[in-house]
Formats: sequence, structure tokens, C-alpha cells
Amino acid sequence: MTEQARFRRLADDARGGCQDSLGQLLQQVRPYLLSVANDLVDSQIRPKCSGSDLVQDATLKAARNFKDFQGTCELELVRWLVAILKHRMVDVHRSYVTSTKRRLANEQPIQRAEQLEARVSSEGPFQEQRIERLLAHIDRLPADARMLVLLRHEQGLSFAEIGNRMGISHEAARKRWQKSLRQLKHSLSEDIE
Repeated sequence: MTEQARFRRLADDARGGCQDSLGQLLQQVRPYLLSVANDLVDSQIRPKCSGSDLVQDATLKAARNFKDFQGTCELELVRWLVAILKHRMVDVHRSYVTSTKRRLANEQPIQRAEQLEARVSSEGPFQEQRIERLLAHIDRLPADARMLVLLRHEQGLSFAEIGNRMGISHEAARKRWQKSLRQLKHSLSEDIE
């Protein structure tokens, strides 16, 4: 089977809903996409969004909309994905550079580890154990739930911002966050018993 025929078969299967075929297609172009994305992300935005973040967003969007892809070869797939990457980069730039609310120039770095260390040392070893236990339980959450908790509480993102990152509505982000907190609470209460 030629590469062209193999690509067409995988693309047809992916359009038909085959996740394995879609995964193979996206995986084979990922290194190139990462290279393009790393070139798109300038140093001003890199603290908020890496090339890998852009590729992940683009491949998620492509996976959701693959039925719209009408290409017949890998080059057309790459062009389609690069266009998605560029659109996502415009959104990121708009969010962190031109928006006054999230302008990077207004942000100050947080020395989170140093603050946590100071707080733990002032509150004693009991507090340190509680924090370690909480972090261990957060790590045990499913990946989506863990991401929601960390985006909300560690990065301080709004539900709209979380929704944009995860490709869901702000209301869905809020509901999933609540579910994640219930899972965390249940996990912690089981640990106490």
C-alpha cells in the first residue's frame, strides 16, 4: 500500500469516528507541528503558553472537527493543522498581550515555593503533613479533574479561561470543577477513616 493510499484509508477511518486512525494521523505530524508552534510563541507569551500547549490545543480542536477536513494527503493535513495553530496563537496573543485584563506586563511573578515554605515552617510539621497529603490526593485525581483543580486554584483562572483551554463551556468547566472538588473531598475523607 502506498503512503498516499495509507493516508486516505486512515483519514477516511478517522472521519468515520475511528480514534486509533485519528491518533496515528495526528501523531505522525506532531513533531513538525511542535517545531512550527515553538517558532510562533515569542518570549513574551512563553510563560503562559508553550509550543506544546498550542499543539495540544490544535490537535484537540482538529480531533473534534476532523469530519470537516477534506484533504487527501499528509501535506494538506499539515496545512490544515498549521492554520488551526495560527488561529490559536492569535487567540493567545489577544488574551495575554492586547487584553488589559490579562496583560502580561501587569503580572508579577509569585514565589509560590518560597511562600509555601515560609508558611509551612511557621505553622509547623502538622501543617506540612496536611499539605503533602492534600497534594498526594490531588495527584490521584483523574487527569481532567486534576487539571481543573490546578488551573482554578494554582493559576487562578476563571471558569471561562479554563473552558477555553479545555475546549468546553465555562458552565461545563464550573460543573466539572465542582465534581473534581467532591472527588477530592471524598478521597480525603476516606483517608481520614
